[in-house]
Amino acid sequence: METLSLKELLRITIPDSNRFENYWAGTSKTSFSLSKVCGRHYLYSIEDFDELLATYLNEYPASSIYKERSVRPFIVHWYQNTVDYLGEYDDTEGHLLPKETFQ
Repeated sequence: METLSLKELLRITIPDSNRFENYWAGTSKTSFSLSKVCGRHYLYSIEDFDELLATYLNEYPASSIYKERSVRPFIVHWYQNTVDYLGEYDDTEGHLLPKETFQ
């Protein structure tokens, strides 16, 4: 498999590709910049990617209820798409992006 930038990996695996720029750049008032979060993380494994998405979800500027009901399912789906795309084994389903990460 060819080497992809993190941005391209995220673009390929996002559940709704039409909304990628909203998530990546935070281009709408209801989105948050994923590129800023990516700049603070090193990605060497799928666990690092899990941590990146958990940080994104935690820092997403919305109420805990909104994050749990609307944002978290989208992020979990995105994570699973990435795991599938990379052909990684994933045994984290039970504790992926735990609710305790919400502030």
